Parts: sequence; C-alpha cells; structure tokens
Amino acid sequence: MAKKSSFIEKIDKAVGKRILNSRLEMGLSRQQVVEKKIDISAQQLERYETGMHRISVGRLLQIAKILKRPLRYFLQGIEVEEELMPTQHQRLCIEVGRNFMKISNHDHQIAIGTLVRSLAKKEKKDN
Repeated sequence: MAKKSSFIEKIDKAVGKRILNSRLEMGLSRQQVVEKKIDISAQQLERYETGMHRISVGRLLQIAKILKRPLRYFLQGIEVEEELMPTQHQRLCIEVGRNFMKISNHDHQIAIGTLVRSLAKKEKKDN
C-alpha cells in the first residue's frame, strides 16, 4: 500500500473528525451506527473516525444518511481547516516528547523534568 501524502491524510482526518462529531452529537455509540446495516465493524468505523483508513464515497454516503447529514457536510471547507495543520509550537512539543521517551536513564529523565518545571516557573514569574 502506498504511503498517504500529508494532504490526503489531512482530508481523511477532517472527514473522520466530522463523522465522529456528528455521531457524538446524535448520542450514538459506534456499535449503534454499525448496526444500521452498513456492513462494517465498530473497529472499522473507529479507523474512519481517526483518519487511519480512507472512507469510500459510497460508505460515506451510508454513514451520512445514518447521521442525518448531507454528504457535503463532511467535505465542506476541508482545504481551509487550519486546525488540522499543527503549529510549529505543536510540532516542537511532539518532537520534545518523542526525544524524551528515547532517554533510557531515569535520572536524566527526572533532571529534564525538573529543568522544564524550573523554566516554566521562571517564565510565569517574568510575565
């Protein structure tokens, strides 16, 4: 399977997020949605909602009917949804977290945690 481009990943995540939000607004569990004869499992619906798997237009139409949304609802404004694009600050936080998890020495992890708390307290005092 070919790797998804970041643009396609953003679309899959945006559509999935709208499926999830619509389902939650209706107060439906994943199981309740899949029991409406759409021939997928609750796990597959979760994969659609997280953007892990791409949803076909036909399946999206089935889900849209169950969630009482027009098909266009799931696609409107996708290219301008800024919330999908992580900020530079968010990317830095993710990178720091990933690198922190690579540190195997527990004492070093504690020292880094102490340093970060100390810097954060100093920033709070300065502001």
